[in-house]
Amino acid sequence: MDFGGDWTVKKLDVLKRYLNSYTTALKGQHFRLVYIDAFAGDGTVKFETPDSEFRSVVDGSARLALEVKDKQFDRLVFVEQDGERCEELRKLQDHYSNRRVDIVQADANTFLQWLDLDRFAWRGVLFVDPFATQVEWATVQTIASFEALDMWLLFPLSAIARMLPRSRSPGTSIRRGQIASLESTGMRAGEAYTRKVVSNRCSELPKRSDRLGLMGCLRSTKGTSSMRLGPDYLKRVSR
Repeated sequence: MDFGGDWTVKKLDVLKRYLNSYTTALKGQHFRLVYIDAFAGDGTVKFETPDSEFRSVVDGSARLALEVKDKQFDRLVFVEQDGERCEELRKLQDHYSNRRVDIVQADANTFLQWLDLDRFAWRGVLFVDPFATQVEWATVQTIASFEALDMWLLFPLSAIARMLPRSRSPGTSIRRGQIASLESTGMRAGEAYTRKVVSNRCSELPKRSDRLGLMGCLRSTKGTSSMRLGPDYLKRVSR
């Protein structure tokens, strides 16, 4: 994936250290551990270094999760909408054929909003690092309702800045449409939690009984698998 800069290396280093600390902290617990990468890319990050004409290639978040050493994740789910990137992820999947890795070609919001998770059996990390503001607030609500996943939600400040009023006047109010845009990116997350939106589950979210049980729909799959999320929400792709 041709995207990144110095900040990307720092971000991935923080993630790497966090994942290792997270799994170490829970290795004595009864929970099984899952890592979900909602915008997995192709498993690598390529970018031009400031002092070189050559491109640097570093391991992306998916590879870092696979390389956790002390206590490995029991299940890894890489979600990516682009077909070519999914093919690269499948190569990574083949390389780690002894691990339980699932490649899901799907829209991240659709997959996550139809996801279900047994919080009494599972704990995990959800890494959400979109290119812009693709993450819907309903997605955040769904994940929060599980009370089982540590969610990393990253977004570019430049994208948020473009949604703000152009006027510099302190008294300028934000138009209704702009407020809706800000809400959809999670800018009002603090207010939403204050209203205990998690406990008051929104009616537009799929019923829990209708959602994709991550550990249900995948439970019968031995080893690795690959799937595509379509109109019927889950269509297995045989490999």
